[in-house]
Amino acid sequence: MFDRTEIIDLLLSRGADSSLQSAEGMENARFSTGNECSACCSLLGSDGKLIRDKDKFKESNKSLNERRITTAGITWICAAQFFAAQVFAQSAWTTSFSWATNYISDLGNTTCGLYPADIGSYVCSPWHTLMNISFVLQGIIILVGAVLARPAFAGLCWRMIVLPLLIVTALGIAGVGLFPEDVNNRAHVISAGIQFITGNIAMIAFGITSLGLKRWRTFAIVSTAFGLTGLLATVLFAQGYGLGLGVGGMERVAAYTLPVWLIIFGVLIIVRKRPVSTPLTSYWTRRRK
Repeated sequence: MFDRTEIIDLLLSRGADSSLQSAEGMENARFSTGNECSACCSLLGSDGKLIRDKDKFKESNKSLNERRITTAGITWICAAQFFAAQVFAQSAWTTSFSWATNYISDLGNTTCGLYPADIGSYVCSPWHTLMNISFVLQGIIILVGAVLARPAFAGLCWRMIVLPLLIVTALGIAGVGLFPEDVNNRAHVISAGIQFITGNIAMIAFGITSLGLKRWRTFAIVSTAFGLTGLLATVLFAQGYGLGLGVGGMERVAAYTLPVWLIIFGVLIIVRKRPVSTPLTSYWTRRRK
């Protein structure tokens, strides 16, 4: 099987210059070379003509990656909707709402009453649908951004560690919205726990493995700090410790590290754009800047 640059050399060496000016010519060339060049169509430029120069092909691929990275950044900046939805949902409450005693999930409760039943505080969220949509949307934002950002950090760590962790995190936070705490508490708690843990571990993994990239070193330190803070807050929240913030406040420390990280990350990859296409290990040794 040929890779893309070999396909270019092969087609040009077989005198395919004139016949490869359209998609139809490309199809004919496929048979004249005797190879199943299923990837050939991807070698056509936006004008339908063959990208005959390997440097031009690389430039075209670089441009595509930069567009993907920019889209990923814009997507992750949209994680700010999570905070906006909470403000709007909270504003609709007719009773008092406290960051110290009320959980974020209370904003998504579909019924009014004491929660937990008999021993909890009174919960009534008129705009619970908005909050639950926000949870699901946040999961989509995390997932789409993580997939699109792959060209920015194409090293093995991103593909094998950070990306899978962010995918699981996305599914977890979407589950929080799909299973409100007063409808299916078990599924809700599991979903919330998963996204707290995997989201913060993803930040730590990114931070540790990016310390060798000079352009990302500061953000790598910030990422690690965010992840460790979020994990510690998760443990304290699970044990019922508020440390002066209240249990609801501690939950927010555990939950807010990731969306803030996504917003900062989104801005940075838009500004920097240039993809790091080599594995991180080789980048450390060969491309320090």
